Formats: sequence, C-alpha cells, structure tokens
Amino acid sequence: MDDEVPPANILSWDLGAGETQVISHAVVRSADRVVIDDLEAKRCAKAMGLTIIGTLGIVGRAKRAGLMD
Repeated sequence: MDDEVPPANILSWDLGAGETQVISHAVVRSADRVVIDDLEAKRCAKAMGLTIIGTLGIVGRAKRAGLMD
C-alpha cells in the first residue's frame, strides 16, 4: 500500500495498523465494503458507512459458488 495518512476520525478509534490501513484505504477510495474480522474494526468500518464481510463470509460465498468443497 502507499503512504497515505489515515483520516483523524479513523485514527481516533486506536485500531491496529492493519485494520486502520484497510478502513482508511476503503474510505479514501470510496469502496463500498471491507473484509475485516476484528470486532472494534467492524464497528469503526460501520461508523464510516462501509459494509463489512468477514473471512468466514468470503469462505461461505466461495463454497456456495462452487469454488471450494
């Protein structure tokens, strides 16, 4: 990822570096969803207007799509 500085409203959540970067990247680039599992990061993402999908959600969709057993 590039060296963008996360917005203050995301930094104020005091999340881990990875979660902060994922949410910041999504907000700055007007993404509509993020893949994130951390509970506090999910709360932050929702507060930023993002849709959240977790790792299990990705696995479930892949299974339903026949991409895995």
